[in-house]
Amino acid sequence: MNWWGNLSLKNKLQIPVQVVLMLILLTGQHFAIVWLKANVVENAQRRAEVSGELVLRSMNALMFNGQISDPEKRKQVINQIVGQKELNIADIRIIRGRALQAQFGAGAASEQPADDTDHAVLNSGKKQIKELTHDAQDRVLLRTVVPFIATGKNDAIDCTQCHTVNPGEVLGAASVVMDVTDDDHFLDSANRVLWIAQIVIQLILFFVIGAAINRIVKPVKNLQDVIVKIQKSGDLTTQLTVTGNDEISQASRSFEALRTSLCEALRYVHRCIDPAEPAQLKPLKHKPQQAFSFSAIDAVADCCRT
Repeated sequence: MNWWGNLSLKNKLQIPVQVVLMLILLTGQHFAIVWLKANVVENAQRRAEVSGELVLRSMNALMFNGQISDPEKRKQVINQIVGQKELNIADIRIIRGRALQAQFGAGAASEQPADDTDHAVLNSGKKQIKELTHDAQDRVLLRTVVPFIATGKNDAIDCTQCHTVNPGEVLGAASVVMDVTDDDHFLDSANRVLWIAQIVIQLILFFVIGAAINRIVKPVKNLQDVIVKIQKSGDLTTQLTVTGNDEISQASRSFEALRTSLCEALRYVHRCIDPAEPAQLKPLKHKPQQAFSFSAIDAVADCCRT
């Protein structure tokens, strides 16, 4: 740690403060990005649930019109929903549950459970969300599988009138793939802006903190300058201007009192050694402090007289 000991007092104060502030700002930036990403995912999930509800209502409408058995009609309805640009849907796929397959058949190949996520939704009746992925077109996609739960007589639509199921059973699901590429680009832009803001704030803090530390360290620097000047010139009449009443100011006043006492003590010695030349001696401006011991000076004066 010799490098630390060789640093100036200003750097010893500024480096830890700057590092702590940088860590705080980086932590804040991290949580800001996490929060924004969570909002993006939440909004995509909400749009997926709306899309799943649109699919369910559209399938109900086809059922009431007697067109639900036509695969082309089902495909046409799905394409119409996917075509709504405000929803940013990349793909929708209907999945038939076991109860629906037992009553109306397996349906088209695309309507069969395709992976573990589909099976998990059909078995549990709970929504499943997949992680963000990238496709061959470099789109950022978020897949949500929304279950279709059978409703009963007390609900707006009674599924038991057309399906041999109990209320609460899973009729099927809708696999909705949302295109969140624009949201992902927004996250990247936000992250870049936060990094730029981080650098600008750090630079501003560097100068602001540096100026504040300079004001704190300035009395110490003044004290150091006076001590070095006295050391080089031997001139104890060099005075130290002290302002304020903090710990540094109190230490400076103590040094100034010590310097004054030494000046007066040396004048006293000079007067005792050569009393015949009082004109060469400056008058004492202050009485020596009573706490100062003159025994050593008296001994020097006695030696000089002999």
